[in-house]
Amino acid sequence: MTDSIKDILNSESKLMEVAKSAFESVDTDKSGEIDLPELEQVMAQLAQEMGSDLPSADDVKEVFEYLDADGSGTIDFQEFSRLIKDLFIELSMEEEEEDDEN
Repeated sequence: MTDSIKDILNSESKLMEVAKSAFESVDTDKSGEIDLPELEQVMAQLAQEMGSDLPSADDVKEVFEYLDADGSGTIDFQEFSRLIKDLFIELSMEEEEEDDEN
């Protein structure tokens, strides 16, 4: 990705583009919503890629309930895009800390 984290955060359209791409990769059944098995699959995949232990069923359920803000039993794009924005804010703060150290 050529855009910096700050560039993405400062552009709603870029942020939504990133969120849409991520959402589509997690929404494997293309239903327009993420269900618990889809979240479990992506969390397990990320854990493996990071060399971490697989998340427990309780961990997955906790994350799912946090993301499912409206309690519908699925994670819609709006709920998911808030997660992506929060992640980019966190990454931006980490990037700033690294810049301050250098």
